[in-house]
Amino acid sequence: MKITFAVFYFNLMNLLRNFKSAGIMFILPVVFMGVFAVAFGGNAGNINLKTGLYVQPEIGSQIPDIKEILKQVDDQSDSIKITTTVYQDINSLKDEIKKDKLNTGIILTSSNNSNIPFSINIIGKENNLEFQQNKGILNDVFYNAILPDSKVISSEVLNKNVSTSVFNILAPGLIIYGLLILIPGIAQSFTTITEKNYIFRFANSKAKSFHIIFGSILYYLLISVVQVLILYFTAVAFGYKATGNVFLAFIPALLTSLFVIGIGLLIGSYVKKSEASTNIGTIISIIFGFFSGSFINGIGSVMEFNLFNRVFQFNDFLPSKWGTTAIDKILTQNLTLSDITLELSILAISGLVIIAIGIVVYQKRQLNVKV
Repeated sequence: MKITFAVFYFNLMNLLRNFKSAGIMFILPVVFMGVFAVAFGGNAGNINLKTGLYVQPEIGSQIPDIKEILKQVDDQSDSIKITTTVYQDINSLKDEIKKDKLNTGIILTSSNNSNIPFSINIIGKENNLEFQQNKGILNDVFYNAILPDSKVISSEVLNKNVSTSVFNILAPGLIIYGLLILIPGIAQSFTTITEKNYIFRFANSKAKSFHIIFGSILYYLLISVVQVLILYFTAVAFGYKATGNVFLAFIPALLTSLFVIGIGLLIGSYVKKSEASTNIGTIISIIFGFFSGSFINGIGSVMEFNLFNRVFQFNDFLPSKWGTTAIDKILTQNLTLSDITLELSILAISGLVIIAIGIVVYQKRQLNVKV
């Protein structure tokens, strides 16, 4: 155990001596966190309707004041902002929508229905998700305003206290990316041991191969803890609103770091040059980060398939994805460890298996010199 801690201490001193170059593994995730906070820190629940209104002249006076209805919704809602411009020409209204100066149009025309002598047509661009959202809002507004006593469909919002900020949604994934970005450094350090013949220095100190590996693993577990703390407090500083226990989040984070260390160990097992291992590790960390939901929430839905009569997403087979899910459930959704047993199981099994494979391969390919 003393020799294992000596290897751990060696790695720690090496970090401090070369912090200007090695510190990028701490700085880069913080930069990513800041960029995403600035870009997506607004509230995703805020909806901005830029509407144009055209009323057919022949429709008569027995019509609701649509502009006033929309103004009341705007005044009463903190999350919906509606600006309404009245047009005398329907073609002008449509042109403004085509030019993206408006995102929704409302056209009132006469109707043959004796009970309701007018009809409302909501128009917008085809296949525009913003228009689909706005159309649903306006349908609900008009239905409640014109037929308030005939409503048979109601809705309820769950998780009202959960922030709808896009940054709040992405922050757990960015914390996991902060762990994934350690892969290049881990791969480089294991490659450097043999490339620079540190192995002979360890041999002279009577260190065995398992001392080298487990001392390095212990060191990177500490680095993972520091990384999670840095990124968590950075996220909070940029407006991340966690509702769960940050200490519980360390459990899935550390299990994810086992997988990260194992990947770095495997890269270091097959690559002989530290520069090449760093480049390969960087590519792999970006791929894992992208498909684990660190940058795009719900990315797995782009590729779904059936297996054993169950629908899977392709990133269900990436352990880092389960790390993102687990931390999100704890920090953002305020759930407990009992609610993430599946995620913890996947992370623990995959992490230990990858570590075990990495140890065997590294000993065979890189530590074949007797130490």
